[in-house]
Amino acid sequence: MSPLVLGLTLGLPTSAFRVQAGPVVAEVESTLLVRHRVLAGVSWPLIARSWTLRGDATLSWLQQGGALARWGPGAEARLRFGRTTGRWQPYGLVVGGGHALPLKTVRLTASGSETSWTASPEWTVGFTVGLRVDLARAWGLDVGVDQRWVDLPGVALPGLHVGATWSGS
Repeated sequence: MSPLVLGLTLGLPTSAFRVQAGPVVAEVESTLLVRHRVLAGVSWPLIARSWTLRGDATLSWLQQGGALARWGPGAEARLRFGRTTGRWQPYGLVVGGGHALPLKTVRLTASGSETSWTASPEWTVGFTVGLRVDLARAWGLDVGVDQRWVDLPGVALPGLHVGATWSGS
């Protein structure tokens, strides 16, 4: 049986909490406390050796506030490449691409707000490069650099994160 893995990542601009039990994953993500996503899906090994390649496929729900408030369903795919043996475990090219289909969009204007109920596609891509260090048998520390482009070719969100991971049977 695959172990339960819990991960908490605190970063700027994005923080997340991830739970994985076997192939099933769930994640809650917040960007600048304005853009929130809940994701659920599967993760499976594509190559499983001392260096691995994993694939994630998730469905999500987006809720965004601020001057361009929107909410609706989405989907995302990620590839995770990294080393799984030794105390120091570099990882890279956590490449992800997602598609959100906000159903409701509210734009704040000088004269008030405009609400539209249409499907307006939003493409997001990004990558992460980092290092995970095993601190104890079940605990790990993670530091990394993130780059995301939200609503292509729109906003670029570079960032940093620090995370903790716990893995148990």
